[in-house]
Amino acid sequence: MLKSVRRGFTLIELLVVIAIIAILIALLLPAVQQAREAARRSQCKNNLKQIGLAFHNYHDVHNTFPPGFVLQTTTAGAGNWAWNAMILPYIDQAPLYSNLNVGNNQLSNVVAATTTLLPMIQNGISAYKCPSDTAPQTNTGGTIAAAGTLNRQISGASVTTSTYIGVNNCGAMSATSVSAQSGVLFQNSKIGFRDLTDGSSNTVIVGERAWKVGTLTINSGVMFGIEGTLLAQSSRTTEYAAVATYDKGLAYGLGGGSAKINENHDISRLGFSSPHVGGAHFLMGDGAVRFISENISHNASTNAADATLDYLMAYNDGQVVGEF
Repeated sequence: MLKSVRRGFTLIELLVVIAIIAILIALLLPAVQQAREAARRSQCKNNLKQIGLAFHNYHDVHNTFPPGFVLQTTTAGAGNWAWNAMILPYIDQAPLYSNLNVGNNQLSNVVAATTTLLPMIQNGISAYKCPSDTAPQTNTGGTIAAAGTLNRQISGASVTTSTYIGVNNCGAMSATSVSAQSGVLFQNSKIGFRDLTDGSSNTVIVGERAWKVGTLTINSGVMFGIEGTLLAQSSRTTEYAAVATYDKGLAYGLGGGSAKINENHDISRLGFSSPHVGGAHFLMGDGAVRFISENISHNASTNAADATLDYLMAYNDGQVVGEF
């Protein structure tokens, strides 16, 4: 009787199979990563749409958009409530808004309440965080002082954590001319649809700022408020001046066209950036969210509105934008 012979894989056959599997995995992983990034990018866009709805609902109630920030104190190191705190009731965060007593209670007092209120502003809000960004839970680069004494870290925002930050489009800034800006949001601003003479679909209100651009940490933004210290700084003539406390404080909540999108800029240049390849998301005045290319026409060497990105950030410059 003949004995059956059992054959296994030869070493060469086994190696070929392993090589094929490795190639398939190598082809599959980038596709999976791209699919995940596409989903995160879609969620980021949806976050900005929710913020846009909040802006419109706020406008329905107050007949104006929220201020960039409200000047309550110029005490060094203290804080002032910013626009992203004002719209909390309109992003399903009414209890948080009420507990913080936004507008009535000073932000520095909230920060000082370490066992009660401070934890509330150290917890992130998903609507303010780009899911593609790698920022820490609290912004380790920006702080708000507790009643002018100890600095406390609070939650980062993905509006400006890639922060979604309000458009100020800062030109030359000083403690006395913060409101003289071409963007929609600034100190004690009261800009409404009636003021958007360039058209709401041609005016940017909020954009992204990433935690890191390349190898440089930008620190994105700080949620709820900005440092009061910035209001005590002396004036500066250009956006390329050396980094000052004033610049840092404003940069944490507001931004402008002093750098190109996704440029490897430092915090003294109040630009916009994102972890998405090729550009960043921006919320327009009509509630639409546009992904604007980093290659959009922009002249960062001047403070004037003299290129497409500047035209989009200025709400009443009278310039024709066209396709972008």
